[in-house]
Amino acid sequence: HLKQNIQFERDWVNRRPHFNKHTPEQVGSAVRNISNLSLFDPIFGRLIFQDRQLDILDTLFQSTEYRFFNYKCILKAPRVGSVFRWHRDYPYVEHTTTDIITSMICLDEMLPSNGATVVLPGSHRVEQDQMSPADLEIDEADLPGQFERVTVCCPAGSAVLFHANIIHGGGANESQLPRRNLISIWTGPGTYPITPARAAHPGLM
Repeated sequence: HLKQNIQFERDWVNRRPHFNKHTPEQVGSAVRNISNLSLFDPIFGRLIFQDRQLDILDTLFQSTEYRFFNYKCILKAPRVGSVFRWHRDYPYVEHTTTDIITSMICLDEMLPSNGATVVLPGSHRVEQDQMSPADLEIDEADLPGQFERVTVCCPAGSAVLFHANIIHGGGANESQLPRRNLISIWTGPGTYPITPARAAHPGLM
């Protein structure tokens, strides 16, 4: 059953060729996404409770009453990792409120050349009822023009946390370096899922 949690780059390129200049054959067996990481090895479960991450979440939520929702690894393989389209995280993880934080632990240095995440600070200030399924994938032409684009460059081992409403994306990996990030989603007090979708170990506090 673990195989169902692995997404290969070639399958993505088959469906969305405009996000990668390579063919499915050229990207080969590169992995794009691994979900439910804690099912693969207990060390990933222990990372959920990493003290330094929880200290930051305590501060951001101004509470200790928050919950873990899901967990995955986003990979951009050297030379063949695809562009990550502009999007907000909230429409993927719909809840009763938007009090949701995305935490990204960078296993590798993030640079523009290996597809560093780019965020639009301030774009998270939008009411819940103003978001739509279109925010799952935002065309370049539809991006709000009033926000600066900030490329998140940081050394391996860094943690990057941001609001689930913020618009973000990232370029292709055109370097010889991998770009692997552990992504966890955390929901604030009184914030509950409104769809039946569930990942492994939801609700841990």
